[in-house]
Amino acid sequence: KTKYAAAETTKMNENNSDDDLQEMTLNKQQYQLQNKKYKDDNLQKISPGNEN
Repeated sequence: KTKYAAAETTKMNENNSDDDLQEMTLNKQQYQLQNKKYKDDNLQKISPGNEN
C-alpha cells in the first residue's frame, strides 16, 4: 500500500511541475514581450522620426 501511495505522489508531483513549468514559460514570454515593448517605446522617445 505504501509503495502505491508513493507512486501516486510522484505522479502528482510530476503533473504539478509540468504545470509550474508552463506557467513559468508563459510568465517569461509575457515579461519578454513587455520588456521589448518598453524598449521600443523608449527608443521612439529618444529618436523621434528616426524609424528604420
